Amino acid sequence: MKPRTWIFLVSLFLIILAVVLVFLLLKIIHKENPNLSNTERNSLLLNTKISYVDIRDYGFFPSNLTIEKGELVVWKNLGSGNYTINFNNINESSDLLKYGENYTKFFALDGIYDYSCSVNPSLNGRIIVK
Repeated sequence: MKPRTWIFLVSLFLIILAVVLVFLLLKIIHKENPNLSNTERNSLLLNTKISYVDIRDYGFFPSNLTIEKGELVVWKNLGSGNYTINFNNINESSDLLKYGENYTKFFALDGIYDYSCSVNPSLNGRIIVK
């Protein structure tokens, strides 16, 4: 086999291997985070920082969180009740979150994002994106 043919075949193999690995990583990310958008999944591949808000004892912990643009926030219901995440200044909300369920949002723009729970309206929180 000629050296050029050998180099071409090895290069082709490495490209195919890279595509398969990215596909498998995306599949794992989707399985662990089924409510992520494609943009959010891609950001996980690119090492995007993730911050967490626990929902328990009828509260958001932390209730105020400051993050940078391009970060993900994951709300995880660790309490016995059901909760939602409803943003006050944008038209977005989560489905009803039962125990152990997550809601994830990617923050691409600066701003203050106030949110509350429709099940327990006295619960509210704030994400500050700088």
